[in-house]
Amino acid sequence: MIAGVEIESFSLRANRGDLFLTSARLRSGSGRIEAAGDTLDGGSLELDWRDLPAEKILPAKWAAYLAGTTAGHLQLGGAGSVDGTATLTDGRAVGLPALAALADFTKNPTFRNLPVQEIRAEFSRKGGGWEIRAISAESKGLLKVEGGLNVADDGALEGTLQVGLTSQTLQWLPGSQERVFTTARDGYLWTPVRLGGSLQKPAEDLTPRLASAMGSAVIESGASLLKETPAKTVEGAVEGAKSLIDAFFR
Repeated sequence: MIAGVEIESFSLRANRGDLFLTSARLRSGSGRIEAAGDTLDGGSLELDWRDLPAEKILPAKWAAYLAGTTAGHLQLGGAGSVDGTATLTDGRAVGLPALAALADFTKNPTFRNLPVQEIRAEFSRKGGGWEIRAISAESKGLLKVEGGLNVADDGALEGTLQVGLTSQTLQWLPGSQERVFTTARDGYLWTPVRLGGSLQKPAEDLTPRLASAMGSAVIESGASLLKETPAKTVEGAVEGAKSLIDAFFR
């Protein structure tokens, strides 16, 4: 339910027991909503909106992670079916575990409160849960995400996203370009990320893969150093490798 809605215009007619919403125009702050529909064959309603804050249009569990201005089209059908498209602009992504992990790995706090120029997606609900498709989101110069996911009625998450980071960001992550982000496209280096868990507690497989890649890179670097180091300085090289590992994982 969108709070603080004012009706600007409203046109409704009846014919042989059916209702026809010819048009309705509503306002919520700077946002605008237009609607039309009828009660034929179980009923249908179409909504178009623009300039609505994310917290007014998204479920509370989703709005906890995203802020910005939304626009879109929504079609409600019989038996509770929903189909639509939506965009979010001038936004921010906050509190996502995967972004927090990237902030830790890259030592870049921007990922914790990530500016997002635009997010686009298609969505539908038929029977139970949500399917979100054709996701495209970008924080220019840092991150791009594509893919889709499913959200069950109980909040369970399942899906795969393609995540792209710039080479400048990945240069601070030893082993990441060789082992994780291995596909170059559109100015980013990409890797698939599997999602799980729930909206309340999302899970992803990127964090353990990055940790493994970085650990392997540091160990290989230490092993190479040991091979090239005279025996009398081996002890010092071992301590140096330990220091590197501590620096990445403390």
